Amino acid sequence: MNIINKIRKNSYEQSNLNSVYCRELIDEINNGKYDFVHIHYDCLFHIIPFLSCKTIGFTSADEKAEICKKEFGYDEVATARLEESDTEEDFAATRVAENIHYNSEPENFTKSTAFTGRVNIFANKTGIIVLDEEKLTEANSVDDMITIATIPNYSQVTKGSIVATIKIISYGVSTYKLTKVASLAISTIRLKTPKYSSAHLITTKISRGTSEKAIGAIRKRTDTLGLSLNVNKDIPHVQSILEEAITEVKSDIILILTASATSDISDVAPMAIKSLGGKILRYGIPVDPGNLLFLGELNGMPIIGLPGCAKSPAINGADWVISRVVCDHTPNKHEFARMGLGGLLKEISSRPMPRVQSRIRK
Repeated sequence: MNIINKIRKNSYEQSNLNSVYCRELIDEINNGKYDFVHIHYDCLFHIIPFLSCKTIGFTSADEKAEICKKEFGYDEVATARLEESDTEEDFAATRVAENIHYNSEPENFTKSTAFTGRVNIFANKTGIIVLDEEKLTEANSVDDMITIATIPNYSQVTKGSIVATIKIISYGVSTYKLTKVASLAISTIRLKTPKYSSAHLITTKISRGTSEKAIGAIRKRTDTLGLSLNVNKDIPHVQSILEEAITEVKSDIILILTASATSDISDVAPMAIKSLGGKILRYGIPVDPGNLLFLGELNGMPIIGLPGCAKSPAINGADWVISRVVCDHTPNKHEFARMGLGGLLKEISSRPMPRVQSRIRK
């Protein structure tokens, strides 16, 4: 069966039979030889006599169904009529969205106008999305017909990024169940915006220096989050020299990219931080690429030891940690552990040690 679903235009275009929209819609349906057409809005009722399809379906009053059968000659008409205890799909989707939108920092989100039971929610600012996973899961368990789909927790977004979509699958849903879902939806989606405005990148050198391409990849990350970036490039890979460079930083956050992989908590960079009286909060994360990342702190200033893959623009573990720290959401032990679920990211082709080695045939 061929089915057509046309996007609603404005009311004038729909109600005016001579409008370009109506003429094109009638031609498309008739030329496409559709078997079934669903007329979702009463203002399109007048086009029915001009359609050549066999079956009409619409959400409308019963008397209009009878008109279709008797006056227009259709053999079969499908209709949907809500019970008194039901709520229409667009109103239902809007109600759920408004509880998320207006009760979760309204200035941070924008919602679309409901259409065919769907409302989308968009971010108004740069930041990370923080979800109440437990409440959202419970909300999606109330009624199969009432759904809330979101982007992954802690995703980084910019202005205009879609954050969630609310979709009512049926033409109407139980008002009682809708009320329960709407109540659960309150403040389940939050946007945390950047707390810091500047970062300082320190790179160390043993033989070869850090390429401008690598610096550019890191700068793009900080630019996206609204941070200015100062760079102290290619200082000698020596603990005492790194300590001196750290103490001279005036920015809000320090990023360190060492010449060799930081493969041990007693390596040059972690030891420099501890020697200055700082702490290593986390060494190593269950995200690949990006395992060899560490997170430290010195006098309240976050310090992120970048893995080598941060030199690539491809998504890696550094992206997940930088965005959260900048938005004042330092991951706790449990959140770091959960990064492993979905933490196997796309391989970076430039890695010196790929996951899968090519077999050499003799």
